[in-house]
Amino acid sequence: MSIILDKRWGLFFLLSLFPYAYHFVSIIIGMDKFVHWSRFSTCVGAEDFTAATAVFDTALVVVLVFHIIEWVR
Repeated sequence: MSIILDKRWGLFFLLSLFPYAYHFVSIIIGMDKFVHWSRFSTCVGAEDFTAATAVFDTALVVVLVFHIIEWVR
């Protein structure tokens, strides 16, 4: 690893840039989906918007927390 960092730092930068950028873009897209106005529209089987948003709220939060942890790591 030290040899790669000493002699080929450009390659190391490019290889570490892709996962970093992937998680950063995933966080932005996930936050956009979490706060988008369409999640407050009613579904066919839901009586109000809280029942409609309850379907994906937990899944979106879990995915966002995962990507934030991986991005910081």
